Amino acid sequence: MAIQGMGESITITAPRYMDDYGRWIEDPRAESTIYDNCLLSPTRSQDMVNTSLNGEVTSWDVFMPYKTVALQRGQRVLARGEWFVISAVPFNWIPARRRNALHGTRFTMTRVEGAS
Repeated sequence: MAIQGMGESITITAPRYMDDYGRWIEDPRAESTIYDNCLLSPTRSQDMVNTSLNGEVTSWDVFMPYKTVALQRGQRVLARGEWFVISAVPFNWIPARRRNALHGTRFTMTRVEGAS
């Protein structure tokens, strides 16, 4: 399955760090990066999709095609007009049954209040 030319664009901000007082520190000079052709899939948790009380999906798995990207937990992601935070450690993935396939980066993002 080739995913080139499909998918959505997402914007990932520069990494943030927490200071000694529990406040997030972000470099205002750091630029956000836009990634195209990403596939978003609802995160499954024990055979149920993570949803809010009104039925909105609050957690998504993101598959970034054919590139390795250095990401960290806590980075903010703008996707589908809403802000999310990377909640699981990103890792490289390869499509099943294709040993010589190009790899990409996969991570889980969760919508949280006050992420913008």
